[in-house]
This record gives sequence, structure tokens and C-alpha cells, in this order.
Amino acid sequence: MENLYSLFIEFTTQPVSLNTSLNSTVTFTCEATGVRFIYFNVGETPASETININRGFTELGQDTINGTIRRRQLSVHAREINNNSIIYCSAAPGNTRSDNATLTIQGLLDSVVDLNYTFMNGSNVLLTWKAPYTLDNVPITGYYIVNGLVDITIPNNNTNFILSTTNPDPCILNNVSVSPINDVGIGLSNNISFYYETVYTQ
Repeated sequence: MENLYSLFIEFTTQPVSLNTSLNSTVTFTCEATGVRFIYFNVGETPASETININRGFTELGQDTINGTIRRRQLSVHAREINNNSIIYCSAAPGNTRSDNATLTIQGLLDSVVDLNYTFMNGSNVLLTWKAPYTLDNVPITGYYIVNGLVDITIPNNNTNFILSTTNPDPCILNNVSVSPINDVGIGLSNNISFYYETVYTQ
């Protein structure tokens, strides 16, 4: 009988894989026709079981659309333990399952790479770097630069910045760090040191 039911089941909306930031909340949606009941699974365990509830999975109530479509959503708190979770929904009767979806969670970013500096003149230094890897749809929102006792936040994803100073001392070593920022916070830093060059004028 279950095989007979499965002939009439159609998933009109299946859960899709999502990338998100650590500690955010995301929602998976499932819709099907020819069924009485749909529910979500996390791995091989129903999302409504205590083990998944404690991990931050909340299965919402089932809705009926136009009298024929069963719809249910799954809200997930993107905790580290939930990274790479496999999520799908099942339909009953018929024990038919949707395609798998994967929840991938981006935490704090790794450090920038290829951090370098170029002297523009005696008081200006151009910092350049390459952005670290981040998941699609989880953007880098800026960079945090520490130049001695001065903290600078760049609120964009530019990968260069000009440090300017007045009458720099060529005998003092300048220590600069650059860290990427995303919605989770400030990532790992990369550091570079240099002495300002003395510019002689005629």
C-alpha cells in the first residue's frame, strides 16, 4: 500500500542547501502534494526528536495550501555542532523522501593572505592583501587594521588601504595587523612590520 501511495506523491518544494554564518538562524521549507503529513529529518533522525531540538532544530507546524499542498518549515540555529548537517523531509503515507540538503556554517574567518606594503612617499604606505576563503552568500563585511595604538575598521571588502602619518620616525618599527570581519566577528589576524623610509628633499 505504501508503494501505491508513493505514486501520487510530488514534492513541489524541496529543502535546498544553505550557507550561513555561525549563530544565525535559517529556515528550510518543504511542500508536497498527494500526502497527509510531511516532516523533516536531520540525518536519519526526525527533527522533532529531543536530540535535535537540543541542537537548535525547531520543526514548525504543518500548513495546508489550497486544500492539496502540505507545507512545513524547519528553523535551525546555526551552531557549530550543526555544521554540514544533512536535512531532508519525508512524506506519509508512502515513506517518500525529498532530496538531501546540506547546512554549511561559516565561523570566524582565517587570516588574510599575501599581506604586503608599498611605500608611496615618506608618510604614506599602501597595504595590500588577498581575502581569505569564505562560503558563497556569507560575505566579508570589512577589515580591522591595527597600526600601533590606532585601530581602523574598513566597512567594505576592499583589499587595500593607505596608512598615512605625519613626520614618521624611520627608526621606529611599525607593526600592523589586518583581520577580516564577517557577521560572526573579527577573524584571525595577519601581521607585517616595516620602517618608514626617509625622504630627502633638495
